[in-house]
Amino acid sequence: MLKILDLYPLKAQFGPGEALCFQLETNESAAGYLVEVVLTHLHLELAKETFPLEEGRYHTLHLATSFEKSAGYGLVAKLSTFQGEILDHMSTAFDVAHHFGEAPRYGFLCDFGPEQLGDVEDIEFLNKMHINLVQFYDWMYRHDKLVSEEPIYTDPLGRTMSQAVIQEKIKKAHEHGMQTIGYGAIYASLGDFFEEHRDWGLYQNDGTVYSLAEIFHIMDISPGSPWNSHIIEEFRKVIRFGFDGIHLDQYGFPKKALNSKGEVVDLACCFTPFISEVREAVAQERDDVALIFNNVSNFPTYATANAKQDVIYIEVWSPITEYRDLKLLIDQARHHGSHNETPKQVILAAYLAAFQAKSEFSQREAEVGALLTMAVIFASGAYHLLFGENKRVLTEGYYPNNGGMSDVFVQEVRGYYDFIVRYRELLFSADLVDLSLTHTGGYSKEIGRDNEFEFAADGVVFSPHGDLDTVWTIVKENSDHVVINLINLLGVEDGCWNAGKKATPQPVEKIRVRALIPEGVAGVHYASPSCNNGQLQELEAKRVKSTNGHMFEVELPRLDLWGMVYFVKN
Repeated sequence: MLKILDLYPLKAQFGPGEALCFQLETNESAAGYLVEVVLTHLHLELAKETFPLEEGRYHTLHLATSFEKSAGYGLVAKLSTFQGEILDHMSTAFDVAHHFGEAPRYGFLCDFGPEQLGDVEDIEFLNKMHINLVQFYDWMYRHDKLVSEEPIYTDPLGRTMSQAVIQEKIKKAHEHGMQTIGYGAIYASLGDFFEEHRDWGLYQNDGTVYSLAEIFHIMDISPGSPWNSHIIEEFRKVIRFGFDGIHLDQYGFPKKALNSKGEVVDLACCFTPFISEVREAVAQERDDVALIFNNVSNFPTYATANAKQDVIYIEVWSPITEYRDLKLLIDQARHHGSHNETPKQVILAAYLAAFQAKSEFSQREAEVGALLTMAVIFASGAYHLLFGENKRVLTEGYYPNNGGMSDVFVQEVRGYYDFIVRYRELLFSADLVDLSLTHTGGYSKEIGRDNEFEFAADGVVFSPHGDLDTVWTIVKENSDHVVINLINLLGVEDGCWNAGKKATPQPVEKIRVRALIPEGVAGVHYASPSCNNGQLQELEAKRVKSTNGHMFEVELPRLDLWGMVYFVKN
């Protein structure tokens, strides 16, 4: 029987008004059949188009419809006979944005050996994951001389690189609507360069130069340092080479150091002017260069959130170890980013050690842990740098030491990424206000009143704190919607986001949600990335009496790991 095997947009992100195109794959030749596509925005149906299919299994669908509005959208493809019999259906997601920073889904590449020439499966994988921002990690010749003068070269850790491969991957990424970001450490030099410029270095108070693994020597980036002129010119060469932007890395230490004159250099005070200096210089090459600065272990996000960069990027390390730590980190970062003229989205680089080859966890245990961690990050309103290359997972800060993904996990992750693309306004909008700790417990009960939001299911505890053995409720609101994310932590043995999970949370049936919404409700909808292709299910809301007057009550379908219900206000 004819079936749909795959469906995805041919671009990771479309621009306003850009022609929409999708790839449909069937299990056998589909000549003589039709496919109808239905385009949606949240719960609204926007357009329908029908295509006759031709010989072959791979079918490119060029839509007549396009969208100007920056938003996430859904697409459902229905495969049928000419007589109208539906044979199969599948859904996917896509989004439209003026700038990648509106929805920065970050991925990585790290293998640029000569044998990679002609192999672009990694880019195709990233496209299916809707990755619109790709970091080319450790692509460079040296940390103090980024672009090689030779077409084939060896990097500082002995890996052979090919400029032709890098250029090919940049070109292919551009074809899929992706921004390409070249890695560049802002203050790292190799030993020979440092010996020639010892007065450019940063030193400990015992006179020893600061370094990482005694390989990468840390240079002074304070305003006026000669190192700045050198490395910023290297960054300009990166843009001339063909990259769209630069990933400005630091190592998280030192936080304060001494320069060659014995003066204290406070790095937290240096990063923002350095980023500004980079921005001004690369603008001479092109005016839309992407800059991403790494706040290692959240240092110093408070100082760099308003710098002239495109997102707030945080590499997560201990002591940020628990699920609830991630949400607090994201809440703080979103607050810092809200002070910009255009609020900045947040990306976490939260590496999952459970995928390491010597991990104590099985592959499936690592994958369950990853799904929970992603749910927490996405439901809290941030993006997650985790996947890249060709079905690989980051396990640590050195990207080539990555882990693998099972075929089942690949499909689960695609479901998650379809979900965050389709419902991006309900997850990442800057105007969402978190009500979790003010409207779901505590004071209202103490004075004998119902909470504005109540949750119930037989034998289940609900909590806004992310406590173990509960369903975590994250409630947010803006002028149009009340959005409730539910994350299932029932039976989870620990709250460590970096660990695998030996027990998959038990599904929960018949969760009852009550919500006080004075504006009234025009509709209620539920979706989960793990059921019904992430498509919405409309729920029937009934009025129930409470101490606050009438509340709206709905019963949710099954909750596996992560689900989201949203109320549309009148």
